[in-house]
Amino acid sequence: MLFIVLCVVLSLSILARLGVFRASAIVGPERLGLDESARELLFILVLAIVAGYLFTASLAPFIRASSEPMKILLANSILEGAGFVLLLLLNATLRRQAFARLGLTFRHLLRAFIVAPASLGLLLPLVLLISLAITALLQHLQKPLPMHPLLKLIQNSRDPKLIALLIVSASVLAPLAEELLFRAHVQTILARLFLRLQRPREFPPVVPSPGSPGEALFPDAITYSPDHPSPLDPALEIKNQKSKIKNPSLPRWLAVITTAILFALAHRQLPFMPPLFVLAVGLGYVYERTGNLWACIGIHSLFNTIQIVLFLSVHQ
Repeated sequence: MLFIVLCVVLSLSILARLGVFRASAIVGPERLGLDESARELLFILVLAIVAGYLFTASLAPFIRASSEPMKILLANSILEGAGFVLLLLLNATLRRQAFARLGLTFRHLLRAFIVAPASLGLLLPLVLLISLAITALLQHLQKPLPMHPLLKLIQNSRDPKLIALLIVSASVLAPLAEELLFRAHVQTILARLFLRLQRPREFPPVVPSPGSPGEALFPDAITYSPDHPSPLDPALEIKNQKSKIKNPSLPRWLAVITTAILFALAHRQLPFMPPLFVLAVGLGYVYERTGNLWACIGIHSLFNTIQIVLFLSVHQ
């Protein structure tokens, strides 16, 4: 415990030196241009959720009828893989430069090999400390510590195929599907929503059109040109939107925290929620700061892999 506390202190010191705790440090590349609506992302998200619900409902009889861990894991893996592919295909079909905007290009992948392990190294001590504190609290209250449903399936199994399928599901498919869902879609939509709510409401100026009565009242009206664009020019409006926002980091922080809460709640086990919330805040920050979804997938994958290795080392 003391070692982990020291690691937390060291991690927080490094994060402070990196400027992570400055509110403005979260502002990174735009994943949605100010000229791009979030409606496409919202449509993709709703369509994927509906498809996922229908797909899960179709698999439910198969899962209920089977008590075999292999079939349950296989169904879970199919759901995760199908969700990732569906979200990716919808983005590629409906959005321009989808992979670049999502942060899934080859350039992002190369950078993730550095960003992911470094970020997890700074996040992991804090997540472990919170997990140990919750474990100690449950022991003090004489409450059993819950186990992840997928880990329960292999608790007493030595089947290498089952363990391999668990690793693929938890370390590959789950990070791909969950990061694409929560960070790339939910968090991005929320960031745009909070940005819209923060933006001051304005009314466009009235400009007399050529030949109208208003033109006679303003004979010396400005003639607009590329050097003197109209106040109604969309390009000028897009350029000036950021300058109208008093605190551009606030919408991003609100989106990160809200998405982290949803991410923790989605795992549906109360003792796991505080450490998962901290992990999700870190994932959201990395995505906002870098725009690199591969980095978030890498962090998530490494975290799940460490959990599986620790679990197998204790129970096998």
